[in-house]
Amino acid sequence: MAKRTKTKRGPEKGQTYDMAPPTVSVETAQPPPPDPPSVATECPACKSARRTPYYSRRRMVYDGQVILWRRCKCLDCGQIRVDRISYPIGAEPPSENGEAPV
Repeated sequence: MAKRTKTKRGPEKGQTYDMAPPTVSVETAQPPPPDPPSVATECPACKSARRTPYYSRRRMVYDGQVILWRRCKCLDCGQIRVDRISYPIGAEPPSENGEAPV
């Protein structure tokens, strides 16, 4: 059986560990600025524009813009990608075929 030691873990009596504050707090964290609207997206691996229908859509409003993330899969190589499109608040959202609003 292992012998117990009498040393205690942690700081000595009267001492405390100084914890550094986080560099970025959750309240002040900013999302990245949106990219300009894109017209047609392509696969980063094979440069094909053929894809499956969009699924798993996400939307965020930021600085007068609506940012829309849409997930799809390339029909040629099978690579999954996320298309990110931004448009002004109040404008018509982009169509499902990947075109930006006019």
